Amino acid sequence: MLARVAAVVMAAAVVAVPAVSSARPRCRGDVAAVICAINVQRSAHGLRLVRGDRSLAAIARSHSVAMVARRRFAHGDFGARVARTAWARGRRSWAAGETLAWGTGELATPVATVAAWMASAEHREILLDPRFRVVGVGRAFGVPVPDLSDHDGRTYTADFGT
Repeated sequence: MLARVAAVVMAAAVVAVPAVSSARPRCRGDVAAVICAINVQRSAHGLRLVRGDRSLAAIARSHSVAMVARRRFAHGDFGARVARTAWARGRRSWAAGETLAWGTGELATPVATVAAWMASAEHREILLDPRFRVVGVGRAFGVPVPDLSDHDGRTYTADFGT
């Protein structure tokens, strides 16, 4: 079985950070497990934990689904997508970052995804940015590349905000 993980990064963007959920995240399910794995890394580095954000999660989920549907692995209009939300909510100053990953088999798990991000200096910088307080994670079934039909694959987007 072909097993691959690919990831790209957008180090800085002008994006929104809507209201934060006050509920403590549970680690059941792929999306919650990605947030938990990110927080394990942040805690290990003495950083404040990020909390799940519904608006960022909707943006991230939509992006993951679109990448799989279009068979194109790219950030797209991340800054514009989130900036529209921020501006509408009166936010005039914020910071954000986005990480993407896809994998098949064992490399499609939440833990493997976060491990791949941590192994990349650019992605690690985003995951461990002390400014970030919230994250929205989106997952789509399938992979965002042409000529690879793997229903065991997963595509993840993590959108971080201040």
